[in-house]
Amino acid sequence: MPCVVTDNPRGVRRAAEHLGELGHDHITYVAGPEASWANGIRWRSPLEAGMELEINVRQIGPFSPTIGGGERTAEELCARPATAVLAFNDQMAIGLIRGLSWRGVNVPGDVSR
Repeated sequence: MPCVVTDNPRGVRRAAEHLGELGHDHITYVAGPEASWANGIRWRSPLEAGMELEINVRQIGPFSPTIGGGERTAEELCARPATAVLAFNDQMAIGLIRGLSWRGVNVPGDVSR
């Protein structure tokens, strides 16, 4: 049966490299489901990239991998601000952008994603 599997380590590494090139030296990873294999890979990848690229990486969460879960992350992110964020998935990123904008945070002006 055909299937498509994403290259999580390479994708997250490229995202971290891009954020580093933009001048970010701190990245926050918004975690998805704790027991998710993909979440584990997506967390380890920025940690490894951060060590090599001299970028500090932290994690918040876990959160539900939904738009609502992303909206809820905005409160925690505002309490512990970051200039760059990697989210577990697109739905969380959409919710996070929405939640940050409700709080007056400009994306991508104040926070890159």
